[in-house]
Amino acid sequence: MKKTILCILLGLMTAASYAQSRMNAQKIRVIDSLLSYLSAENRFMGTICIRENNKTLLNKSYGAMGVKNGKLLPANPQTKYRIGSISKSYTAVMILQLAEEKKLSLDDKLSRYFKEIPNATKISIRQLLNHQSGLYNFTNDLQWRSQFSLVSKKEMLAAFAKDKPDFEPGTKTAYSNTNYMLLGYIIEQVSGKSFNDNLQARISKQLNLKGTSLPKGSTDILKNEALSFDFGNDQQWEAIPEIHVSASDGAGGIIAPAEEVSRFFEALFQNKLLTAATVKEMLPVQGKNSITPINSYGYGLETLPFGNEHIAYGHSGHIDGFYTMCGYFPEDKLSISFFDNGQVMGFNQINIYLLSIIFDKAYTFPSFTKVNVSNNELAGLAGHYGAKDLPLDVQVMAHGNQLWAQASGQDSFRLSAMGKDKFEFQQADITMTFVRGADDQAQSLSMVQDGEKLILNRKSVEHKEAKTIKVDVALLESYEGIYSAAELPMKLTIRKTGTGLSGQGTGQPEFPLAAMSDTEFQFEPISLSVKFKKNSAGKTTGLMLTQGKTIELTKE
Repeated sequence: MKKTILCILLGLMTAASYAQSRMNAQKIRVIDSLLSYLSAENRFMGTICIRENNKTLLNKSYGAMGVKNGKLLPANPQTKYRIGSISKSYTAVMILQLAEEKKLSLDDKLSRYFKEIPNATKISIRQLLNHQSGLYNFTNDLQWRSQFSLVSKKEMLAAFAKDKPDFEPGTKTAYSNTNYMLLGYIIEQVSGKSFNDNLQARISKQLNLKGTSLPKGSTDILKNEALSFDFGNDQQWEAIPEIHVSASDGAGGIIAPAEEVSRFFEALFQNKLLTAATVKEMLPVQGKNSITPINSYGYGLETLPFGNEHIAYGHSGHIDGFYTMCGYFPEDKLSISFFDNGQVMGFNQINIYLLSIIFDKAYTFPSFTKVNVSNNELAGLAGHYGAKDLPLDVQVMAHGNQLWAQASGQDSFRLSAMGKDKFEFQQADITMTFVRGADDQAQSLSMVQDGEKLILNRKSVEHKEAKTIKVDVALLESYEGIYSAAELPMKLTIRKTGTGLSGQGTGQPEFPLAAMSDTEFQFEPISLSVKFKKNSAGKTTGLMLTQGKTIELTKE
């Protein structure tokens, strides 16, 4: 549900209109070949749908949608994915339908519906739609990103009422999932029907979208509903726990097949759901109230540019391990829905490949080769890096045969070797290249992300790793598993990574654990430690997690 910022988008559209078809059979073959290759290399799995002039040209799935009896179940073009924040486009359409029916006004104040919300007497429905309400984004809080059980509307409203606004309504634009949770509730209050009943009557049945709905509970793979996956250190795809739909609702809870999402946006821009005047009003416009030069957000629509030439309207989304995007290019009558439920290569990077193929831009077909770097070579890169007048510290850590990095105030991430001195983190499109001195110790690094390059020097005061010990592989393997506690709103997965361990909270980044003893491990940058417990038979039964306070977790 969290917003995905599509830096994909580097190129589009000369002033000329294209009478000829943008797509052709060769482009379809190249796209299929690319995604098949990425899937075979375990860099991606998901579904793509490309439609042009109301005709489907490619609708194909790659990889898995679920697990049954320990085996991955293949996805298919009808598989329903959690579309995350693309749901906001559907919510906005239903609000605008109610406005066209004179059942509400976009100038209605929020206090008419939920007076307990801060600034409710100042905030209009219009400002909820275009993210100018100033309401705090509730998903910034870890609790809601790991809400795996049912939460009532009453509880959600009580939480929203406690949050302090970020700014005065109408003075800025700042994305907030709270806005669209409230809009979903307003749809229910005005209509007297559930969100899903409205969705079915107003959109799904009108357009014959049989797979589009707001589910009531957990994903059901027997109904062809997809799970999302993480590619673990054991080189296997593992299902990711899902946020309960009640904590996403109109902000990010809808499920749908890729083709149906493309058809929804086509219908919207062909004025089948709203009048032409209302659709025009939905579009993002330039405005002084935006926190960016161009207000890239309209009423449930984002501007998705591929450079300066081609402009799509649509939305992107991220929930659990799902990354989704649907863009409609009006000039070409072209829609692209791309859903990723198993991300290893960065979602934005794959989108750049796809759009480069479609719009005849230069690109290099990806290639993956495994590079082994010795522990000693990695150790020569560890330390703190920074630059004068730049409030950024990047800590590089060598744990056994793995290299990790962490920017100040950010989560740590594991780097993959592309060479002795070149590493990448594909999910965020980060590349780090180190420069060594005569003593084979790194002196600086060049960090590139989204085309932006930073040169960071290794600081004179280096990070001193706590002395670690080597732990027997069999003992490390005995610690692998999932740990949980009633008071902790997530599960902790422990994995063996090469010659060490890593930990990962549900929906959170992975982090390395350095061995202090046979039973105690730590991740020093965030002062986190775990100590494993065994029973009299020598079987691992749990662990003590310490970070500020200590919590006992039981091994499942």
